[in-house]
Amino acid sequence: RKEEIEAMTEEDPQQSMDSAYARHQVQYEEDPEYRKKYQFASIRNYMELLQHIIHEDNVEKGFWDQERNVGEALALVHSEISEALEGHRKNLPSEKIEGYDQLTEELADAVIRIMDLAGGLSLDLSDAIIEKIQHNRTRPYKHGKNY
Repeated sequence: RKEEIEAMTEEDPQQSMDSAYARHQVQYEEDPEYRKKYQFASIRNYMELLQHIIHEDNVEKGFWDQERNVGEALALVHSEISEALEGHRKNLPSEKIEGYDQLTEELADAVIRIMDLAGGLSLDLSDAIIEKIQHNRTRPYKHGKNY
């Protein structure tokens, strides 16, 4: 398959693009390291966009009219996690988003609050998450702990 792809002519721009995509597909299928890097690049882009959208929405809703107290913002993240725990303990349905349970809703709220805070503080959360995932992959089973 590689030989066929390399044999494609570069005279036709569309064929050249098709050739580049085909080379990418072959490398993606055959090289696990390339696949990981490509997946992380896509994840990074989507996370950066999501962080931006969430933060801009919160700016528009007035949550950033004044400088945010970071401790308070983190406490609000904690409150969402506590609500998720309570929803899970009691097997509660979501009160705000149809078809979901409270656990899922409150975890979404926690992520939204985290993304908003990261956006407001100009933190590169997407890269930090990817770096942390890569670091955790080097750690032992259960990170050497019982739980």
